[in-house]
Amino acid sequence: ALAGLFDYVENNAEAMLLPRWTFYWRFLTDKSDATHYFGGIWAEILGTIYLTLGSMLFAVPMGVISAVYLVEYAKEGMLVRILRTFINTLAGVPSIVFGLFGAAFFIHALRLSPGKSVLVGSLTLGLLILPMVIRASEEAIRSVPQTFKEAALSVGAGRWRTVVTV
Repeated sequence: ALAGLFDYVENNAEAMLLPRWTFYWRFLTDKSDATHYFGGIWAEILGTIYLTLGSMLFAVPMGVISAVYLVEYAKEGMLVRILRTFINTLAGVPSIVFGLFGAAFFIHALRLSPGKSVLVGSLTLGLLILPMVIRASEEAIRSVPQTFKEAALSVGAGRWRTVVTV
């Protein structure tokens, strides 16, 4: 039954070995197989979206609040210098160290999950991007001209109202 196949391969081997452009659309939406030889990448895409959104939900509010405190409320002194040193140190830590820390701290110490999960990954990634969010927010707050802040304070706006509106 295979005799015809041998003749076909012998006659068409060169054409069979040439690459052909094809795209399998269901590759994006199918579930992946455990062996990763078959199936699609839908679970991986969804996991990436969940991980990104979760880390942003953690890092953006924490980073902006920290930046507002450091720029507007904290007096320049030893505590603020120490906090900025910690933030700069966190910005220089390699991502693999953050991953190991997240696994050790969030899973084993805090027991947030019995094993790896999107929550643990989101919190770890949130800690990874937190120094960048703090720095960017500090620079954005510092870029507002001082005269705008003084004008808001002079018309009776409180410090918090000035920070939020100006």
